[in-house]
Amino acid sequence: MRLLFRIILGLTLLVVLFDLIVAVLARHEHRTPPGPDEEWIVEDQVVLPDNGRPVTKTVVLVHGFGGSPLDYRPLAQPLANRGFRVVIPVTPGQGRDVAAYHRGEITAEDNLAWLRSVIQAETIRARGEKPHLVGFSMGGALATVIASEGLVDRVVLLGPFYSLPSANNLLRTLAGLVEPVVPVVPKPWRGNIADPSVYETYRPGTWFISIGAFLRLQELADQARVAATVLTRPTLLLGSPNDFAASLAVSRELFAGNEFVTIHEFPRSDHILLYDYDREEVIRRVVEFLSAD
Repeated sequence: MRLLFRIILGLTLLVVLFDLIVAVLARHEHRTPPGPDEEWIVEDQVVLPDNGRPVTKTVVLVHGFGGSPLDYRPLAQPLANRGFRVVIPVTPGQGRDVAAYHRGEITAEDNLAWLRSVIQAETIRARGEKPHLVGFSMGGALATVIASEGLVDRVVLLGPFYSLPSANNLLRTLAGLVEPVVPVVPKPWRGNIADPSVYETYRPGTWFISIGAFLRLQELADQARVAATVLTRPTLLLGSPNDFAASLAVSRELFAGNEFVTIHEFPRSDHILLYDYDREEVIRRVVEFLSAD
């Protein structure tokens, strides 16, 4: 009995120590402004004008879980060069502007209401013309729901998150059990990219994962899977069968037989397609799709 008590006490002390260290580091990140090499990791949004050309269309780009507008840096300028107004807002609760311990308080409905307001503002600005919408990972789940409501013109889904590739339900259950004890954990990797050479140019929006925010992401994915069954906007879905973070197999199953959705696979890459081995082909396909009449 004494041994069991000591084991429990030791584990409790380790958990408390871990939580304290993470709390200090997460607070430091939240209070420290981005450095000069992270100028796209911002608290508002990035907007690229059309380089003096007449604006043909607005494109709203929605980044991923724990990401930032930097997720879209390789795609933004090619779109602007085609005459698009490019708007890359920061998704609430996914960047350093919100403290890690509060990110789980932002629900799926909060994020959907926020994106509806962004789309509405751009539609009003364009005098009633609906914008295009691009969503990456979590942004892909948000984009799926918004597109199913008919609020946008064309839709691009980059590695949309509808499920983890494996053990999704198990990890979701474990996250629910762990959250009260360990609410925040460090991100164990910089990003899911197969090409190691690009890590000098890519930075995550945050180095910490809120377990509560992960659970809210799962709730959003539930809604997105339902919305996918009624999606009727022209849609381009790009993904990798080797994606470690979002299941391409689930995406294929959801959109099987949907005449409005075109799917392309990029087996050399991982999750962050715009920075990986196939980035040039991915960018070309997205720009051509959004530029089509």
